[in-house]
Amino acid sequence: MNRKIVVVNPALKQEHREQIEQIAQKNGYQVVFCDSNEEALPQMGDAQACYGKGADLTAAGKQLEWFHSVSAGVDGYLPEGAIANPGMILTNSSGAYGVTLAEHALMVTLELLRRQPVFGAQRFSINGCSLCRSARSAKA
Repeated sequence: MNRKIVVVNPALKQEHREQIEQIAQKNGYQVVFCDSNEEALPQMGDAQACYGKGADLTAAGKQLEWFHSVSAGVDGYLPEGAIANPGMILTNSSGAYGVTLAEHALMVTLELLRRQPVFGAQRFSINGCSLCRSARSAKA
């Protein structure tokens, strides 16, 4: 009997899909890749595992044993009826984005300390928009 994994991720590259499929098949799983929750919902009834986001998926997964939420929070899965199988394991990506968020916060802090928004506005008002100049010269 083949067991089913539903993966909802439109940004997943083909090479990664192939790797996931290969490993899943070795372990007796069939993988269904979907680009949206709407596309995944009809697949959820007999799925044992799902990687995605949304309580609509967990509510439709009557045989779901494991759901991994791609977001850090799980508040959306707490209301009554959000999970069809009460024995389902729910995991999330908490901490996965920590380094990226820290780098972004540092970058914005440095921009503000260096008054980058003010400099950019002055440069734009003095020189005009380089994209606008390029478009004007292309028309001439």
